[in-house]
Amino acid sequence: MPFVFAQGETEAWSAGAVEVVYSFLQSHRLWYSWFVSWPTVIFISVLAMVSSGVLWLLPESPASLRLMVLAWLSTLVALLGLNLAKAILLPSSVLRITNEEGFVRRHVGELGLALALLTAALTVVGWFFGR
Repeated sequence: MPFVFAQGETEAWSAGAVEVVYSFLQSHRLWYSWFVSWPTVIFISVLAMVSSGVLWLLPESPASLRLMVLAWLSTLVALLGLNLAKAILLPSSVLRITNEEGFVRRHVGELGLALALLTAALTVVGWFFGR
């Protein structure tokens, strides 16, 4: 479930905003959202059981057995780390809304005036030096 925080003048507006965000996030998930929502603990448990079964059935060969155990353990540790930090490392969707405006949007009036004055000055200079 996504975490949504809304603060407004009325409780009804906040509840409506939260519902809009929930419905938007449900339809705009990231490609790996199935991994975050799928019970990875079950997958890790099955992987551990299969690995122990495979290691029990294989003939004992010290070099290949050590390499295989190292590969299985590294896979299990990686999956366990992803499972423990999946909310931080793999967010199922991201939505950021800010009221911050960029430099151009904040100063559009001043920039327009400066551009108009520069154009007028260049036109006057062009009249005198153009001939």
